[in-house]
Amino acid sequence: MPHPAPPRALVEAVRARYPLWQNLSLDHVAQARQHPLPWLLKTIEEMYDSRYAHDVAELEYIAGGDPDDADELIGAHPFPEYVQSYCGRQYGVKALAEKAAWEVMCNAEAARSAGTSTIPKFNRVNCVDRIHNSRPPAAAASV
Repeated sequence: MPHPAPPRALVEAVRARYPLWQNLSLDHVAQARQHPLPWLLKTIEEMYDSRYAHDVAELEYIAGGDPDDADELIGAHPFPEYVQSYCGRQYGVKALAEKAAWEVMCNAEAARSAGTSTIPKFNRVNCVDRIHNSRPPAAAASV
């Protein structure tokens, strides 16, 4: 049985909490689907691993890396922006990327509303702390 699309109230809650989502097409949210919590946790773990690799590359650049990489690496990337960027890299096609971004954020918001803490903030402190303590991404995410 296919998963239903996110309810309108959930979509509006995501748009209210994350103003960046105001820029995404509502046409693509109609194609998004609700998923079970294990899917969301797996997706978040993949994003953390990707973010970890990004931050390692950023630190390597700061330590003397290739100047051509500066535009892509340097700068704060809050969670909503990172989700959109990650989905864009994963899916390539704008419609698929936006659908995936809606799925992640709507499922995360639904889990949050149900009292399940699924997404610690993506911030520089968490990723730099992981690098400093030399823990692999999956081990750091489970701490």
